[in-house]
Amino acid sequence: MAAPHWLRVQLSGPTGLLARPMAHLLNRMNGDSYRRALMALEAKHGERVLELGFGGGAGVEALLAKGAQVIAAEPSESMRARAYRRWSWPLARGELRVWPCGAEELPEEPVDRALSLNTVYFWRDIDLGFANLARMVKSRVVLGIAPPSHLEQAGFAKEGFRLESVDWYRERLQAAGFECHIRPAPGEHSCALLIGNSPE
Repeated sequence: MAAPHWLRVQLSGPTGLLARPMAHLLNRMNGDSYRRALMALEAKHGERVLELGFGGGAGVEALLAKGAQVIAAEPSESMRARAYRRWSWPLARGELRVWPCGAEELPEEPVDRALSLNTVYFWRDIDLGFANLARMVKSRVVLGIAPPSHLEQAGFAKEGFRLESVDWYRERLQAAGFECHIRPAPGEHSCALLIGNSPE
């Protein structure tokens, strides 16, 4: 069944009055996938970890609880504003930084690990985004990717979302320089995990 048009649009960049309820919805929808992705990421206390497209903030919250130094990159102004309100203390203590960018605009700054869940479908340039991750990430990147059949059934192709298999993304992440493997999705509506390890 196709998702409503407004929901499909908001998923690619929550904005306005719908940003807050969208944040809660994203956290509920992605809860199990976040738990699996964070286990695969294996972030350690004190490591610098990038979450690219943090949405509702469940990943940022979990990484802060682990004692990671978190960099949260998010192109949605509404979600960044919510982050500034929600995490004022971690921001003040330097435990969290918020970057106003997507995958294509990541700055020249190294991180130990990177996480991105359900965002690659609307990156403007996959190869540039993966090249930026290869330049920045010293250890591991974990990407959560839903099956294209699920995205198509929900109507996301109508909004211009990229509908490709996890193998398609794996080939491009490998071409960027990562050693990759895939952890299959445990259910029809769950994310597969594409894990890329830096060869360094």
